Amino acid sequence: SSVMYRRTAAQVPSLLQSLSCQKPPIVGSCMKRLESILTIVMVCCALVAVGFYVRQELGYGSPQAGQSKPRRFDDWERVQVGGLTRGPVGAKVIVVVFSDFQCPFCRTFARVLTQLEERHSGDVKLVFHNFPVSQTHPHAFSAALGAVCAYNAGRFSGYHDAVFERQDSIGILPWSAIANRSGIADSLAFLRCMDSESPRRRVVADSTLGASIGLSWTPTVIVNG
Repeated sequence: SSVMYRRTAAQVPSLLQSLSCQKPPIVGSCMKRLESILTIVMVCCALVAVGFYVRQELGYGSPQAGQSKPRRFDDWERVQVGGLTRGPVGAKVIVVVFSDFQCPFCRTFARVLTQLEERHSGDVKLVFHNFPVSQTHPHAFSAALGAVCAYNAGRFSGYHDAVFERQDSIGILPWSAIANRSGIADSLAFLRCMDSESPRRRVVADSTLGASIGLSWTPTVIVNG
C-alpha cells in the first residue's frame, strides 16, 4: 500500500535542510540513500490542499499547523498508471501527484520535487495527474491540456517547470509563448493539439480518477511504500 501526506508548504525548505547530511557521507554515518529519499518525500510532500482547505484545517500559522497525520492509501495500482511521467522507469521511489497548474501550493511542491529529483537523480519517478480546480482557477484546465500536449511532444518536464515558475502569467502569456519557453519548437502544432479532443479526454480521465478516490483539492501526493 501507499501513504498520502499532509504538511504545510512553509515547512518544506527547513525540513529539506534538516534532513541533509551535514558531513560527507561515510558508511554508517547517514541513512541509506533510499531511506533518505523516502524520508524527505514523506516529511516534505504536502497532501491536499489548496487555499481555503489548508487554512480551515491547519489554521493560519497556529501551533497545530502541519501536524496532520498521513494516511494509508490502498489503491496504488490505479493511480500509478495513466499519468504524465518523468524519471526512470525502474525508479525505487514513485511520487504520484494530482496537481493544478494555478494552485500556489502545487507550485511550492513542484519546487520541492525538483530539488528531490536533482539530489537523487535516477531514484525518483514522477507520475503527474492533472486535477484542475476550475471553480477557483479559470485557466487551470487549459494549462492541463497544454501539459498533455507538451508530454506528447516530449517536452513535459520543461513545460511543467516553466508553467509553475511563471504561474502568475497563466492566462496572460499566450500558450504559444509558453510552448516556446518549454522547448517546444512547433508552437502551431502545440496549439492545434490543445484544441483537439484527445488531451481533453486525458485531462477528464485524470480528474475522474482523482474524484473516484475522494480528492477535492490540490496538491495530493501519494508515495509508494
